[in-house]
Amino acid sequence: MALAVTRANGVGDHLDLTVTTSGCPKVSTLNVLNQGQLLKPVSAGTGALPVTLSVAELPFGGGIPGVFSLTAEVTCADGRKARSTPVSATLFPAVRVFTRTDGTEVVPATFYAEGSAGGLSFVGCRSLSATQTELVRVNTAGDIAQANPGLPIPCKSSTWFTEHTVGGVRWMVTPGSGALAYDENLNVITQAQYNTLGFPDAGTSLAPLLPLFLSVGPDGDAVILVAGANSRSATVVRAPHSGTAALGPCQPNVWCTAMDLPQAPARIDAAGTTVTVTATLENPDAGQATFQAQRLNYASGAGVVTSLWPISYPQLSPATAELTPDGTLAFFPYDSATTSGLFNVVSLVTDGSGSVPHWLTGNLSGTPEGLFLSGDGVYVAAVAAERTWFLSASTGVNVGHGGQPLAPTAPLITTAIQQGPHSDFYLLNGVAGQPPSELVATDAPDAGELFRLSAPDGGASLAFDDSGQLWLRLGNTLVQTLPVASYRNLR
Repeated sequence: MALAVTRANGVGDHLDLTVTTSGCPKVSTLNVLNQGQLLKPVSAGTGALPVTLSVAELPFGGGIPGVFSLTAEVTCADGRKARSTPVSATLFPAVRVFTRTDGTEVVPATFYAEGSAGGLSFVGCRSLSATQTELVRVNTAGDIAQANPGLPIPCKSSTWFTEHTVGGVRWMVTPGSGALAYDENLNVITQAQYNTLGFPDAGTSLAPLLPLFLSVGPDGDAVILVAGANSRSATVVRAPHSGTAALGPCQPNVWCTAMDLPQAPARIDAAGTTVTVTATLENPDAGQATFQAQRLNYASGAGVVTSLWPISYPQLSPATAELTPDGTLAFFPYDSATTSGLFNVVSLVTDGSGSVPHWLTGNLSGTPEGLFLSGDGVYVAAVAAERTWFLSASTGVNVGHGGQPLAPTAPLITTAIQQGPHSDFYLLNGVAGQPPSELVATDAPDAGELFRLSAPDGGASLAFDDSGQLWLRLGNTLVQTLPVASYRNLR
């Protein structure tokens, strides 16, 4: 009596088994069991019998992927019984898995999905050589439909893309190198590449632009927060999404203005009238720092700085802060005053009208990396390397399932995050400087973990198409997942 699994660690809509009986001239019953419990009766027969277990026939109450201990049990017509040795199998439920016959990647490592169903495509970067990269559009077979090998700014593992805006324009951002805008045919429209601010000979001394943050206005222009000549200053730039290439921080951009060290991406209101940025004014000699908000006119760049809240200088954290979409509330992380490995989050009204914080958390454990609004502004995800805490954006109360954070599998750390529609939130975990090797998801912080998936060599990344369908890149394969709600139902 034996049971074999064709693919013991699988992704797809079923598991394929082979059940082999011997020494039983006539079979009365034949069953497949999971951990000793009946899973599926099999038509009685002898020899090697193929068996398919669909997602609907498998129990996922213990988590996703499902982990199963499968055996086959036969009862002969003469009453004798035999059971096979247990075989382990895992399955991550999915609609379909796409691969290329030559084993190469279907989609680039960093990619986004555009369109849906018959109009679906994927766009990302791939390397042509050690010094040249290109922007490509591919289909689910990995066939290239469009390509632009003439990018003035390189693609790297840190490159990211904005959502599309007016006329389908998107911005591509490569920290430490610059940013560019391109159209739906992947043609570069404009670029922001060099920083001359703070260099005495602007004509010959060009340093790479260091975009700390980039946000896109309703007209497609970008508001870029650019690192300054020292570690405590920056420049706010409004770069046009078309026309002359923006080779410097102030010319030929729409406007630029100085600011202290920025803490979060700018927020541009829906009307396209006001830009809100947050910054930290550092005064290490006095042992103090001050959280600030700066409100700028989107058309001219003119504005005013408001001091919000002072803290001691040693408590400053390099982690990213966050703003509400309308820019009225800011959320800042800062380190505990007394204990290493702990941090706090404070919410402040950006117009300075509140004399005390809007709310303030107690100590949270971890090394903070950044704060991110989630769930259509309902939650603040406080992402630390070792764990992610979910807080109510209105009160600061911990709303994680059972009060617990979402955490990578030790000793991995969270190296990136990605958000989906509504409350969908994804941790990309791995070793610093290497592609993520684990993906942990939740669809609602108070419901806890949705699934935890290990990735093969080549890492993991994800994207949502225009219909909300989730697509996963696992190594060189492309996975069309079940609807996200289906994973919660399976659990």
